[in-house]
Amino acid sequence: MRKTKIKIIFLLFLFQPLTMGLTYADEEHHRKGFWGGIDVGVGLLEQSMDNSTKDDTTFYLGFQGGYALNPNFLIGVELSGWLLEAANVNDPRYGEGVSQILAIVRYYPLQTSNLFLKAGGGHVRMWNNRPGEPSGMNGGVFSAGVGYDFLVTDKTALTPFASYYLGTPGAIDYRAINFGIGVTFH
Repeated sequence: MRKTKIKIIFLLFLFQPLTMGLTYADEEHHRKGFWGGIDVGVGLLEQSMDNSTKDDTTFYLGFQGGYALNPNFLIGVELSGWLLEAANVNDPRYGEGVSQILAIVRYYPLQTSNLFLKAGGGHVRMWNNRPGEPSGMNGGVFSAGVGYDFLVTDKTALTPFASYYLGTPGAIDYRAINFGIGVTFH
């Protein structure tokens, strides 16, 4: 029941920009020079290992930044991840998460639209604090996604997005689908 409430609240939050009067929607978005952003959302994460599967719905946080080669093609770096179990200062046995660093590209297929496609690849690290288990496993990750920049000013946008991640840290395979909203600065 709790997961269902979280999903409903998040979806309402995600589509809030559609209900706002976005003054700058018809104006040109200045995608040039350096850009950056922060994303928050929910990740639907599936982990597979040794013929078993574990599903989690968890908090997602990401930071992105880079350079616009032209108004339709942006390159950059993404630092992101999911917290699977909160760490506890009083009991160091608790804590688990997935962190990743990716080289990414954002492609805006139409000059007159703020719709973009995103793809990237890089390094993933799955970590945990449980005694008797490896503290971290490393591997590769691939990402693909889609988003839309709703302009708040000519250089700032609210950016709802959906993304898919596929990674292999150590002997674990994971797939994640994220839904969230970001703030992007150009």
